[in-house]
Amino acid sequence: MTLQMEPITDASAWSGEDLERDQSWKFTLTTQQQDDLGKALQQIKERGLQFAEITREDFPLPTLADALQNLQNEIREVRGFAVLSGFPTEAYDYHDLEKLFWGLCTHLGTGVTQNLEAGLIHYVTDGKLAPQNGARILGKPQSSAFRRFSRPCRSCSRNNHRL
Repeated sequence: MTLQMEPITDASAWSGEDLERDQSWKFTLTTQQQDDLGKALQQIKERGLQFAEITREDFPLPTLADALQNLQNEIREVRGFAVLSGFPTEAYDYHDLEKLFWGLCTHLGTGVTQNLEAGLIHYVTDGKLAPQNGARILGKPQSSAFRRFSRPCRSCSRNNHRL
């Protein structure tokens, strides 16, 4: 087998300078989009669904359709990543945040586990939940300042991407 080594010249070959110059990889939720997330969450809660039971059809996000399509395109076809900000974390508890993130991500791909614990959602906190005594474990929701929240997501059948 012969490897062909050719330079990558498309948008997936980016540098920090490129990202500073063109910030089209950044997406910020509007107030109306945040409201749609809240409405979709309310529907899920009324039906009593747990986060892993939520499907795209269960979680309508009409004002986010174009933005999510652009975000998904950025991940799959352009740079291979995107940043979504403006997610309304302050108004919700951990259980609601799980449902919000899972519901949103059903519009981007299929969630799969990527660790031995078979976890679907992982928490990044302010460090109070960091592993102790050399143990390599993931933080779990407790009383700790919440920073960011993400989950692995398979956004297409040919590549495994993280959001």
